[in-house]
Amino acid sequence: MKKIILLLTILTLSISFFSCEDLDDNQVEPMLIIKFKFDPNQARLNNLGQPSFVPFGNGAQSPVFNKISSHYIEFAKDANTQLGDGSIVYHGQETAIGGANAIDFSKAKIVAEGEAFLEIPLKDLAIGSYEWLRVSLSY
Repeated sequence: MKKIILLLTILTLSISFFSCEDLDDNQVEPMLIIKFKFDPNQARLNNLGQPSFVPFGNGAQSPVFNKISSHYIEFAKDANTQLGDGSIVYHGQETAIGGANAIDFSKAKIVAEGEAFLEIPLKDLAIGSYEWLRVSLSY
C-alpha cells in the first residue's frame, strides 16, 4: 500500500511539473491603440485647433461618417512643430498614377467607429511628450 501511495505521489508531482506554463511567454506587449470616435456634435476647429465658425453666407460640410480612414498620423511636441518634424507613426500608401502623389484608396485601411485603426508597440514610439496629434483623415 505504501508503494502505491508513493507511486501516486511521484506521478502527481511529475505531471504538475510538466503541465506548468512559463507566464513570461503569455505576456502581451503594451500597445498604443488608435481608434476613431464619430461625434456629430464635435466643435468645428480651425488649423490651430481653435473653435471656428462658418461665416454668415458661407457653407460647410458636416458629413455623417459610417467608416473612415487616415492617411497620416504624427505626434507633435507643440503647436509650432513643423509638419513632418514630429514623430510620424503612420503614413498610408500613395499613388502617382493620375499625376501628383495622392492617397491610394484601394490600399487604405477603412474602419468603423471604435474599431482599432492602428496598434503600435509602445517600445517603438519615440520617447517624449507630445502636445498635438496630427491626423489627416480620408473618407
